[in-house]
Amino acid sequence: MNISELIQAIGGYSYLIFTVTGIILILLASFISYSIASRILFRLRVRRLLDKSIEEALRLVIALLIAAIALPLILSLLFSIPYGLLVSVSLLVLLLVSLILAGREYLANILSYLLVSVSGVVREGEYVRIDLQSNSYEGRVLLSKGEYLALQTDHGHIIYIPYSKLHSSTIIKLASAIINLRVRIKGENIEVDRVVKDVENAIANCKFIDRNSISVKISGVSEENSTRVLTLLVEARTLNLRNIDKAREELIETLVENLPYEASLSISRGE
Repeated sequence: MNISELIQAIGGYSYLIFTVTGIILILLASFISYSIASRILFRLRVRRLLDKSIEEALRLVIALLIAAIALPLILSLLFSIPYGLLVSVSLLVLLLVSLILAGREYLANILSYLLVSVSGVVREGEYVRIDLQSNSYEGRVLLSKGEYLALQTDHGHIIYIPYSKLHSSTIIKLASAIINLRVRIKGENIEVDRVVKDVENAIANCKFIDRNSISVKISGVSEENSTRVLTLLVEARTLNLRNIDKAREELIETLVENLPYEASLSISRGE
């Protein structure tokens, strides 16, 4: 082997090492990038900012973007194709443009959902009115993860509003009211814990009451002859100030129907 052949052999060996090393580095960078992105998406889902289906969709998009960069670079190293980085950037731009054009409404709703969730403009369980152009929608907020904000009306209907439309709408948070009850229950062999649980469950089924704001406290327990008298102080918040009268009636009817004891109630609107 002469010197020129030796130099060519060394050059070929060096190029092989360069190619293999480059491919390994590209694959390693791709794996690390995907792992970091997946971890971020997982944390967002744990914090309930993303749904599992959205997380999987975003992972697929990220994988496609990484592949659009990595594959042309690997092919350019294997087959000595010049301008591999330029090809990768071109494919990346084309892919991004295609994704944006194909799913711009979907992406706009997802990003708007993240902004709404983080900013706290509307929160789960709030009673709001949303004025959107010439239409007005009113109901209790259900922050469904995805493209739509859900409003549950007093009649049980569900209204879906795209999150992206909230930026051009007027959101009015309707005031709620607190109802205070003094419940006096009389009966033989009354189990205090069970009665408290029965009262909580009964009130939680009221459609005009926010079930997340119910408070039941024991005010007193006394014995009268062979019977036990239990006094409870109940605080509950209505979903809408307009429903205060309906909420009062519903509370009284619900407790009377669901408590198998002799009971007397005094009810007032809280401050």
